[in-house]
Amino acid sequence: MSGKSTKEITRDYFDSLMLEMRLIDSAVPDTGLKLYGQRFETPVMTAALSHLGTFNPEMPDGMIQYALGATAVSVGGHLIPYIRKGGEEAVAGRIREMTEELRGAMAYTGVKNLSEFDASVLHRV
Repeated sequence: MSGKSTKEITRDYFDSLMLEMRLIDSAVPDTGLKLYGQRFETPVMTAALSHLGTFNPEMPDGMIQYALGATAVSVGGHLIPYIRKGGEEAVAGRIREMTEELRGAMAYTGVKNLSEFDASVLHRV
C-alpha cells in the first residue's frame, strides 16, 4: 500500500480525470433510484473497498468482506418481511418458531443435539 489516506487516493483519481463542462441545453440529472418501492435521492453504491488495508493492514481483502456481508444478508433474507411487519419483535417471534420447528425435527429423527444431525436423517420422498 502507498500509505495514502482515502481522501488522497480519491483526490489523485479525480485529478487524473478531465471533464468537459457543457451547460448549453443541459438538464439537471435525476440521480435518484427506486428500489423495493422506496425512492433514494442518490444512487445506492458500495464504498471503495480496494484500499481498506490503508487503515488496517491486517484487514482481509475488502471484496471478500463485501461478499461475506452479502452472504449474511442472503442467509437472513427470509426474515426481512418480518422486520417490515413488526420489527425486532416479529423477527424474534419467527426465530422462536424456527427453533420449535428444529426441536420437532430433532424429536422426529431421534437427534439429541445439533452435532448429531447428519445426512443419515435425510431421505428423499
